[in-house]
Amino acid sequence: MGFVKIINPDAKGIALTARTFIESLGIDFHRIRGQGYYGASVMSGVHTGVQTLITEMVSFPVPFVHCGCHNLNLVVNDAVDSVEQSELL
Repeated sequence: MGFVKIINPDAKGIALTARTFIESLGIDFHRIRGQGYYGASVMSGVHTGVQTLITEMVSFPVPFVHCGCHNLNLVVNDAVDSVEQSELL
């Protein structure tokens, strides 16, 4: 799809930027059926996060799931952090 520069990094700015970009591609924004983001509250917040604002824009439930790739990244980082570094001889 593409990359978009985010001018206003709060939830409202991100949601509006996403909507504008999707519509600029000729896609009907009201046809979205799901959302996937990483877990930062600005994205996933249930009261004022991007997922909530987008659901309000389309007036019907649009399920949110935490990004699987980000979950994997968190697991790998935790696994690596638990390994002690040793010197190579």
